[in-house]
Amino acid sequence: MAINSLQKYGFDPSLAERARLHRERNILYADEFYERAGNDLAIYRQIVVGEVIPHLEEYEGNWHPSGFMIFHLGMHPELGSIRLHIWPKGLRMREDRGAGKLGDVYDGDIHDHGWFVIAEALAEYKDTIYKVGFGPRSFTEEELVTSGLFAVHSVSYFENGLVGLTELPFVGRVRAAPSEQRTIQPTDLHLLTPGQFHAPTIPDDELAATLAINSHREIPGPHVLLQGRMQTLLRPRPSVTTEHKLLAKAQLLEALAAEQVLWTPPASNAG
Repeated sequence: MAINSLQKYGFDPSLAERARLHRERNILYADEFYERAGNDLAIYRQIVVGEVIPHLEEYEGNWHPSGFMIFHLGMHPELGSIRLHIWPKGLRMREDRGAGKLGDVYDGDIHDHGWFVIAEALAEYKDTIYKVGFGPRSFTEEELVTSGLFAVHSVSYFENGLVGLTELPFVGRVRAAPSEQRTIQPTDLHLLTPGQFHAPTIPDDELAATLAINSHREIPGPHVLLQGRMQTLLRPRPSVTTEHKLLAKAQLLEALAAEQVLWTPPASNAG
């Protein structure tokens, strides 16, 4: 297990992500979470830039179904989990879901969370926020294909590392319309609230990376929107290979150097 200074600030790398997902309720209210996590992200960023990314091959990572890398770096008893997300230039490992490519996103990319998220961009990040509303209560199969309506699926996480995706038929079909397109520059923060639908929109030929803190659970979720028909899925998330970690590391270190982001040991205010 790779060791870094995040542990001095209460993040335990030995605690699995599922510990956060299975907690009954978030400990902190929204304002308190965003203030505390936001104030300290600059410190955590320096640690990740100086200690984690240069040794990225030593950390365990998984591929998200939407094609980006996730590195779980630790769990905090109050704030939740801290995660490094990387979209390497020229490398995506997407899961084949539903109807495939839908304009700027792929089917299954639009999703929400059951928790608060605050993240800082390490390399320029782009996403789209969606307004989601109920569609018609009845429709033919032909109308379903041409209407652009989505089925809502619930994501479940299991002790053995498997992830399940199950349609919620009682919800009916929904519409998803873009309401905001965001471009987040390096060192800038962005937020997501529980139940807010979004989708990353980073082109395959661009690098993006974020350092995110996900609170403990606030509401049920996450939920994924899919146009194409799918049966219940239950599968593990593939591990990131050493080769791919080294590729992502090289790209990210080059981008950070170009941004003149130099690491200096952060002043310790850990309790």
